[in-house]
Amino acid sequence: MLQRQAEFDAAKAQGGTSLHSFGEMLEQLNAGIQQQVEHCKQSIGTVLQEAEVAQATLRSMKHVHNTESDAVRDQNMCLLFDVMVRDILLAWLRKEQLQTVELSGTMRSQLAEADMADFLRATS
Repeated sequence: MLQRQAEFDAAKAQGGTSLHSFGEMLEQLNAGIQQQVEHCKQSIGTVLQEAEVAQATLRSMKHVHNTESDAVRDQNMCLLFDVMVRDILLAWLRKEQLQTVELSGTMRSQLAEADMADFLRATS
């Protein structure tokens, strides 16, 4: 994300054409992030369904303590850990997406200022 900010600053310093190409790159990046978000959400849903099955099995084995119940408990813990990891990944993806939106807004205002400056120079 810091590299993306540095790329934006470099494009801002170069001006118009560089900002336009940076904007296209941001749009592609945002689309890629959105695809990753959708995939992550689907995988979280799948893992949660598996965890629900494991939890139902554990409820039916409430007072049983043997190797089978221990294996189901371990599986449930692994599934819940997997959900936590994927949820953290989703949070980072959303953070990256937020940065692309912020950079897009800043880029658009920079382009508008540059266009206004060009217009004023042309009319003077």
